[in-house]
Amino acid sequence: MQISARPTRATTTAKPFRYAHRVLAVPDRAGNYNILIDGKQRFRLEGDSQWPAQWRLFPVVDGERAANCVAIDNEHWDIVSQLQRGEHWMPSSDVERVPQCSERGATYTRFPEYLPER
Repeated sequence: MQISARPTRATTTAKPFRYAHRVLAVPDRAGNYNILIDGKQRFRLEGDSQWPAQWRLFPVVDGERAANCVAIDNEHWDIVSQLQRGEHWMPSSDVERVPQCSERGATYTRFPEYLPER
C-alpha cells in the first residue's frame, strides 16, 4: 500500500476546529506523520502495525523526538483533531471544547422475573 506524499488534514462534516488552519499532518515514507504547527515541526505521530493500531503522539524539541508520548489513540485522525482543537500545545484555557452528547434521561430496564405480578 502506497502512502500519498501530499499533506493531509482531518476531515469533518461539522464546523472546523479553531486551530485547524494552523495544524498540518505530513506523512513520511514509514507511514508516520510529522505534525507541523504554523509551518514548524512540533510533533511526531507514530503508529504500529498491530490491529487495532495504536498511534502515539511525541513532542519534537529542537528537531529531536521526545522519549515519552503525550497521547495515545486508535485512529490518527483522532489525534490530529485533538491538535486542531489546541490540545497538547495551547494553554488549557484556550483549548476548544468538544460538545458532549448526553442522554435526556437515564432509562432502566428490569428483567421480567423482577417485575411485580399484576
